[in-house]
Amino acid sequence: MKLYKLENKKNNGYDSFAAVIVAANSEDEARLIHPPTASKEYGCYLNWQDDGDKWLSDAWCNNPRDVEVTFIGVADESVQAGIILESFNAG
Repeated sequence: MKLYKLENKKNNGYDSFAAVIVAANSEDEARLIHPPTASKEYGCYLNWQDDGDKWLSDAWCNNPRDVEVTFIGVADESVQAGIILESFNAG
């Protein structure tokens, strides 16, 4: 399992996720992690739909290709895939 920083460079106003730290097996897998689906406390998960090519969300990038991915390092064996930390710009 590897650690990645995902950054939102497209929808970065109020009530949006600036970045997340995730654990994933690959960069491609990490890129598909969409923070609002795991963040019910913000209510953003209600805005997300996967229509195959585009995400419909004001809280994150509209397309997986727009997610900037940076490799951080290798995770401990005990770490499971998914979101570890989120940075949310509350409005």
